[in-house]
Amino acid sequence: MAERRQSDILYFVYLMLQLYQQYQQLPYKPPMTIALALLLVLIYVLEGQFPLMITKWCMCPFYIFSSHHWTELYRIFTSAVIHIDDYHLYYNISSLLWKGSFLEVVTGSKSFIVMTLFLTIVSGIYFLLITSFFNWIGFFTSSYYNRTVGFSGVLFGYKLISHFYNAGPSSLAGIRMPPSYITWVELLYCSLFPNVSFFGHLSGILAGYTYVALPKVFPKLQEVRRQWRRAAEERREREEQRRDGDNPYHYSQEDYSHLNDELRRRRYWDCLFSMQYPFLGSTESATI
Repeated sequence: MAERRQSDILYFVYLMLQLYQQYQQLPYKPPMTIALALLLVLIYVLEGQFPLMITKWCMCPFYIFSSHHWTELYRIFTSAVIHIDDYHLYYNISSLLWKGSFLEVVTGSKSFIVMTLFLTIVSGIYFLLITSFFNWIGFFTSSYYNRTVGFSGVLFGYKLISHFYNAGPSSLAGIRMPPSYITWVELLYCSLFPNVSFFGHLSGILAGYTYVALPKVFPKLQEVRRQWRRAAEERREREEQRRDGDNPYHYSQEDYSHLNDELRRRRYWDCLFSMQYPFLGSTESATI
């Protein structure tokens, strides 16, 4: 951060303090979520020392497809962990803390790590395919050559996956709607702002759909995820006992009681496709 003005450094410190306050307000600190947030901050600090990191690490389909022997496929990983400015980093980490405090607690740390890696890789692949297709047909060709960075695609995948654990209605800006529609509404809303990658966010949503649909293709994954989820439930129960009945979660005890009752009453993957999702149509409940 040597090349930043003092005012920029003070603003960065202020935003980090805001994130620390948000972290302190989490009664339960999910370890992998916190580690991922610290990694994003560390890489962002290194960007100040090495300005060329953005150019070398950004997602650019043109760079990847024109490289010799696909040597720049690493950009699928690196583009997700760099950010363009202080507020970009702050917004994404704030969203990460909120979503991670739910997903990691419910699914377990192992499943959360696998989920993050999967969303990073698959959203990057979808982004390459989508931008290449539109460049081929001659529409939105700028997306093929633009440089894209940020963790937002993975965050959109998190959000869609979290909706499969919350079957009840949710609200966006005070408007109640089915949770399956909120991600798409947010996608359209974010596209109204400049310098926001519509295809990047869309790729994250598609990666989220792919993640929850995998057990239909590979049924053995169902048992693995069930074991991780069972281990996470046992850790939550031990945490409840250790805290003498205090609520160790970011959400209310009523919300988690409803969630646990739902998970015990029906296997998660049995009710996975009983919800209706836009662009996929109505689906019947499938037992795996």
